[in-house]
Amino acid sequence: MSDSTAVSDAARALARSPITKVVGFLICVELASGVLQGYYTPIFTDIARHLSIKDADVNWFEAAQLIVSALVVPLLARLGDLIGHRKVLLLSTVVTALASWGVAFAPSFGLFLVAWALQGFYVVWLPRRSRSSTGAPVAPSRGCAGRPACSSRGSRSASSSAP
Repeated sequence: MSDSTAVSDAARALARSPITKVVGFLICVELASGVLQGYYTPIFTDIARHLSIKDADVNWFEAAQLIVSALVVPLLARLGDLIGHRKVLLLSTVVTALASWGVAFAPSFGLFLVAWALQGFYVVWLPRRSRSSTGAPVAPSRGCAGRPACSSRGSRSASSSAP
């Protein structure tokens, strides 16, 4: 087998691997995030003028969205446990899409703020290990290895029943 055949076989195997699909998806998410962040920020003043609000009131957009995001994470995580995480991801995508249409066509500040806040459902798309309350990356769990407090129930109950 020649070197070029080996390289093309390796390239085909890499293209079919799940990690390539995940990396490709994350690149698309990052590009979309960059477009949203780079697009909305410069037009916040125009949005404020259109809604007849002060520039300072634009801060409510981010505050409301962050509050919704913080509130829906535990609720949607539990809902994912109950009905399935794929269904919850689909639900959050639909809510975010409808909220985006609401942002586009909201005639008043109140409706715009509600639609913008509902876009906070996007937070469910983020990988679980990337979120923390402090913003710091979350280290993977090491489980119970080497910690006596994590011993199995059987051994704990046996030791607690001793006189």
